[in-house]
Amino acid sequence: MAKNARDEVFGEQRHALVVANTTLAICAVVVGFLALAWFAAPFFWWADVMTLFQPLYAIPAAVLLLISLALRLKLVSAALALALGSMLVILLSPPTRVAAPLLTPSRVVTVATFNVLHQNRRYDDLDRWLRQTRPDIVGLQEVSWNWLGVLQKLHDVYPYSARIASPELVQQQPHGGIELLSRYPILSAEVYAPLGADRLMVSAIVSIEGRPVNVMVLHADTLRARDAWSLRNLYLKTLGQWLGWGLANEGRAHTSDRIVVGDLNTTRWSPHFLGFLRAAKLYDADYSLIPQATRILSKPGRYVFGSPIDHVLTSRGVRSMGCVVGADLGSDHRPLTCRLGLP
Repeated sequence: MAKNARDEVFGEQRHALVVANTTLAICAVVVGFLALAWFAAPFFWWADVMTLFQPLYAIPAAVLLLISLALRLKLVSAALALALGSMLVILLSPPTRVAAPLLTPSRVVTVATFNVLHQNRRYDDLDRWLRQTRPDIVGLQEVSWNWLGVLQKLHDVYPYSARIASPELVQQQPHGGIELLSRYPILSAEVYAPLGADRLMVSAIVSIEGRPVNVMVLHADTLRARDAWSLRNLYLKTLGQWLGWGLANEGRAHTSDRIVVGDLNTTRWSPHFLGFLRAAKLYDADYSLIPQATRILSKPGRYVFGSPIDHVLTSRGVRSMGCVVGADLGSDHRPLTCRLGLP
């Protein structure tokens, strides 16, 4: 009887161990799959969506690796080590061009970008934030009809502005409304449509202490559907080629200095973002190791869960002096502000 009892206990322990190892192996496969999604992102929509949260996969991968090492699961440990190592390479050496800090700039300008969310009604919060922080140049996206009157009240702070087309168009396409606010004179402003009227953009020449700088405000398509993802990729590819051509032909352009801001619906961990930077000859102004989230999905406690899809990008002559993410202003985005040095 005692022997049978021991055998039964041993069998239960063995079964529990098999279940635990199988569960761990499945979790390892899932985590490894998510961690290595970057390599499939150029070709598959779902993989590119996974890159939005690339830093979050390191924590479960590291925990599972420690557990598998403790249980001496060599194959699982090797797979997790490979996944975690590849992920750390992507995170620590992100596939992006980052603008190095400029220690002695001739001019310093503060640039902010913010997707206000067209149905957001916290108008006073944005007004208060802009008056307190006073960035020199502000690019706003999803400026709906209701926001136009609110922004006009900021004329005392931002005497110069440029917006997408007419109020009627903004009312018809609330996601497409774009506003450029500036404390510096806007010498000229144009509206471009790389892929037609759905995704317009503002391109202006701003005189910053006498130096002309091309400032552009963009809003790329969302990643919520595969068709929209394809349009976003085409948008970035088309715009990148156009900007690269413009910088390569400076003799025909107003200036070689360029600042591009907006909600690009992509992160520095997406190969499509890398391709855009290379083609457009632009640099990411946020040189932090892991940028803080600007598109917020949830906020359990104090931890903000989201993704850094809003960007401030610069040409080679414009260097970054650091970026910060602002407070909650009622949108599902947070404002991103960067200090830039001009030659």
